[in-house]
Amino acid sequence: IKLRLSCCLVQGMIYPISRIIVICHQYFGPSEYVESIHLIICSLLKELFLGYFTFLIATTAFDRIVATKAWRWYENAGKSTLVFFVFQETVLILVGNIPGVLLVFGITLMK
Repeated sequence: IKLRLSCCLVQGMIYPISRIIVICHQYFGPSEYVESIHLIICSLLKELFLGYFTFLIATTAFDRIVATKAWRWYENAGKSTLVFFVFQETVLILVGNIPGVLLVFGITLMK
């Protein structure tokens, strides 16, 4: 639970910064269409935030199922439990990033 909360807090601190940069560019940036590296990165971070917290519910539910079924192993808090958490977090970030990358780079799956 502590690791999950700390990862959520890190995501929660990164999102407002990236959102402020995007809003500042929208209001004070050039009027023509501009693609800059910092704007692309901030847009990706914004979309990652939305995808991350959307899929967080499913990941937490999966984590609780494993903790319930294999409670002795899970409560032991060994290295394998940490590897399981890192695996969950990696899948969560990758799955949360897919819609953001597709949206930011304008890739559509429909013709």
